[in-house]
Amino acid sequence: MTDVLGDVRGLLYTGTIGIGVGIAFVENETVAKRIFLNTASFMVVYSAFAVLVELIFALDFFSIRTGAAVLYTSGGQAAQAAAVRLVPISGLSCVVIAGVLLGLWLSKRVTTTSYPLLWPVVGSGLFIGFQGFSRNNLIALFIIVGVCVVLNLGVTPILRLVAFVSAFAAFLVVLWVFLGEYSAKLRTLGEQSLESFRERVLSGLNPDTVAEDYSSQWRVTESAAGLKSISENPLGTGLGVPYRGWLPGEPFTSDYGFTYLHNSYLWFPVKAGLLSSLIILIIVLLMIVASFKNRNGLDRGLFSVIASTGAGLAVVMAVSPLPFSRGDGVLCGTALGLYFWSLCQATPERIESTKRLAPLGSRCAQ
Repeated sequence: MTDVLGDVRGLLYTGTIGIGVGIAFVENETVAKRIFLNTASFMVVYSAFAVLVELIFALDFFSIRTGAAVLYTSGGQAAQAAAVRLVPISGLSCVVIAGVLLGLWLSKRVTTTSYPLLWPVVGSGLFIGFQGFSRNNLIALFIIVGVCVVLNLGVTPILRLVAFVSAFAAFLVVLWVFLGEYSAKLRTLGEQSLESFRERVLSGLNPDTVAEDYSSQWRVTESAAGLKSISENPLGTGLGVPYRGWLPGEPFTSDYGFTYLHNSYLWFPVKAGLLSSLIILIIVLLMIVASFKNRNGLDRGLFSVIASTGAGLAVVMAVSPLPFSRGDGVLCGTALGLYFWSLCQATPERIESTKRLAPLGSRCAQ
């Protein structure tokens, strides 16, 4: 039973949060928006505060997962224990929130007048993403901001992007000078973090490095085992049932890894089988078609949030089981709930087109 719950727990989070968020926004949009924004703001700022306290004082008060940053070079990889990697369970959620807000600000969909906490939240989310030294977070951030800009293409987003990059660079320079003047310890931590970010994240995105990277190689090995399991068990192995045995280079110290998959797109075929996965794929495609078909009837900012978040998470899901993990399941569930709520935004132009592909949306619209 424990293995089954471990397999399905994250998915239950995703589904429960998705249903709850969707119902809350449909029933009372104004109150739901206020609660959602306040909760998201508090989570991002609080997480950044916790990371900063742990980074400076090393109190282990917030129980944040820590570890030595693995630095990548063109000739291989090495561990640097001096650079601490802090990864809060809300890390990706904070980065996604910061990316969405930044993208909406670039396209003038959000301003400091409409959302006074804009820059504290964006700054906190970027800090968490930076200190986590995660390539997944950086990729998600770039995709989310990029999609928001593309969907609201024009001169203004580009000019705002240039202004933001310039202001951000100036802020880093001022911070660097300040740390050098008043705190040698903080400056040392900053230097170590910058070096680790450059060699883990930026160098880690080099195709040659990715090919040599143990983490990437293990995901390939694990995915190959998943594909083999699908060919041998086309109806699925079931929840909590090992789909593989021990493999060379095994990073897991227990049999938990025998039921674990990094690739979200292999999770359903391995666990639930090809037929169930095909049904889910059809449902997802219909949801995507419904969103784009009705995009003219949606608020432009809302459509930007849904499309950018969906694109960012879809890419990261190839290397991380987001809907099936505890922390990221909440993020995926929230995104799913906002999607269903978007289908319920009634405009006369889209009611008929919604009926064919999204019955939920048509009922809400009526």
